[in-house]
Amino acid sequence: MGVETIKWDDILTNINKEYRTSYESIRDMLKKMYSKISPNQMGNLIGVSNTTIYKKLDYYGIRRRHIPGGNNYIGCKKPLFLKIPDEVLVNMTNEEISKEIGCTPEYVRKLIKMKKQ
Repeated sequence: MGVETIKWDDILTNINKEYRTSYESIRDMLKKMYSKISPNQMGNLIGVSNTTIYKKLDYYGIRRRHIPGGNNYIGCKKPLFLKIPDEVLVNMTNEEISKEIGCTPEYVRKLIKMKKQ
Protein backbone atom coordinates (compact mmCIF):
# COMPACT_ATOMS: atom_id res chain seq x y z
CA MET A 1 0.00 0.00 0.00
CA GLY A 2 1.67 3.22 -1.18
CA VAL A 3 1.20 6.88 -0.51
CA GLU A 4 -1.60 8.40 -2.57
CA THR A 5 -0.71 11.52 -4.54
CA ILE A 6 -2.99 14.50 -4.05
CA LYS A 7 -4.48 15.63 -7.34
CA TRP A 8 -4.68 19.37 -6.76
CA ASP A 9 -6.02 20.11 -10.25
CA ASP A 10 -8.96 17.78 -9.56
CA ILE A 11 -9.50 19.45 -6.18
CA LEU A 12 -9.54 22.88 -7.85
CA THR A 13 -12.06 21.69 -10.44
CA ASN A 14 -14.29 20.09 -7.80
CA ILE A 15 -14.20 23.12 -5.50
CA ASN A 16 -15.07 25.45 -8.37
CA LYS A 17 -17.91 23.19 -9.45
CA GLU A 18 -19.33 22.36 -6.01
CA TYR A 19 -19.11 25.86 -4.54
CA ARG A 20 -19.64 27.77 -7.80
CA THR A 21 -16.36 29.58 -7.43
CA SER A 22 -14.01 30.63 -10.20
CA TYR A 23 -10.55 30.13 -8.78
CA GLU A 24 -8.05 30.41 -11.62
CA SER A 25 -5.29 28.32 -10.08
CA ILE A 26 -4.44 26.25 -7.04
CA ARG A 27 -2.50 29.23 -5.64
CA ASP A 28 -5.50 31.51 -6.21
CA MET A 29 -7.81 29.04 -4.47
CA LEU A 30 -5.52 28.61 -1.46
CA LYS A 31 -4.84 32.33 -1.10
CA LYS A 32 -8.51 33.34 -1.26
CA MET A 33 -9.67 30.51 1.01
CA TYR A 34 -6.91 31.29 3.52
CA SER A 35 -8.05 34.92 3.67
CA LYS A 36 -11.44 33.72 4.96
CA ILE A 37 -10.99 30.43 6.81
CA SER A 38 -8.37 28.56 8.84
CA PRO A 39 -6.04 25.86 7.49
CA ASN A 40 -8.03 23.30 9.53
CA GLN A 41 -11.25 24.41 7.87
CA MET A 42 -9.54 24.43 4.47
CA GLY A 43 -8.26 20.90 5.03
CA ASN A 44 -11.71 19.68 6.05
CA LEU A 45 -13.26 21.30 2.99
CA ILE A 46 -10.64 19.98 0.57
CA GLY A 47 -10.11 16.62 2.24
CA VAL A 48 -6.48 16.94 3.33
CA SER A 49 -4.72 17.65 6.62
CA ASN A 50 -3.94 21.15 7.85
CA THR A 51 -0.25 20.19 7.59
CA THR A 52 -0.73 19.60 3.86
CA ILE A 53 -2.43 23.00 3.61
CA TYR A 54 0.47 24.69 5.41
CA LYS A 55 2.98 22.98 3.10
CA LYS A 56 1.05 24.17 0.03
CA LEU A 57 0.80 27.71 1.41
CA ASP A 58 4.58 27.70 1.91
CA TYR A 59 5.14 26.18 -1.54
CA TYR A 60 3.15 28.96 -3.20
CA GLY A 61 4.74 31.66 -1.06
CA ILE A 62 1.46 32.56 0.62
CA ARG A 63 2.34 34.36 3.79
CA ARG A 64 1.00 32.78 6.95
CA ARG A 65 -1.25 34.83 9.18
CA HIS A 66 -0.03 35.79 12.61
CA ILE A 67 -1.67 33.62 15.25
CA PRO A 68 -3.22 35.95 17.85
CA GLY A 69 -0.77 36.27 20.69
CA GLY A 70 1.44 33.38 19.59
CA ASN A 71 3.18 32.10 22.71
CA ASN A 72 1.68 35.00 24.63
CA TYR A 73 -1.75 33.53 23.92
CA ILE A 74 -1.13 31.09 26.77
CA GLY A 75 -0.20 34.03 28.93
CA CYS A 76 -3.49 35.85 28.39
CA LYS A 77 -5.96 32.93 28.14
CA LYS A 78 -4.56 30.53 30.72
CA PRO A 79 -5.24 32.87 33.68
CA LEU A 80 -8.86 33.27 32.54
CA PHE A 81 -9.13 29.49 32.27
CA LEU A 82 -7.61 28.96 35.71
CA LYS A 83 -10.08 31.43 37.28
CA ILE A 84 -12.97 29.09 36.45
CA PRO A 85 -13.55 26.93 39.55
CA ASP A 86 -13.02 23.19 38.99
CA GLU A 87 -16.57 22.40 40.14
CA VAL A 88 -17.92 24.73 37.40
CA LEU A 89 -15.39 23.60 34.81
CA VAL A 90 -16.40 19.92 35.00
CA ASN A 91 -19.96 20.83 33.97
CA MET A 92 -18.90 22.94 30.97
CA THR A 93 -18.23 21.77 27.41
CA ASN A 94 -15.08 22.86 25.59
CA GLU A 95 -17.28 25.08 23.42
CA GLU A 96 -18.75 26.81 26.48
CA ILE A 97 -15.31 27.32 28.00
CA SER A 98 -13.96 28.70 24.71
CA LYS A 99 -16.76 31.27 24.57
CA GLU A 100 -16.18 32.17 28.20
CA ILE A 101 -12.46 32.91 27.79
CA GLY A 102 -12.41 33.88 24.10
CA CYS A 103 -10.47 31.13 22.38
CA THR A 104 -11.09 28.01 20.30
CA PRO A 105 -12.34 24.66 21.66
CA GLU A 106 -9.08 23.13 20.41
CA TYR A 107 -7.13 25.53 22.57
CA VAL A 108 -9.34 24.66 25.56
CA ARG A 109 -8.31 21.02 25.10
CA LYS A 110 -4.69 22.15 25.22
CA LEU A 111 -5.32 24.15 28.41
CA ILE A 112 -7.07 21.17 30.03
CA LYS A 113 -4.15 18.93 29.11
CA MET A 114 -1.67 21.48 30.53
CA LYS A 115 -3.69 21.76 33.74
CA LYS A 116 -3.61 17.97 34.27
CA GLN A 117 0.19 17.89 34.08
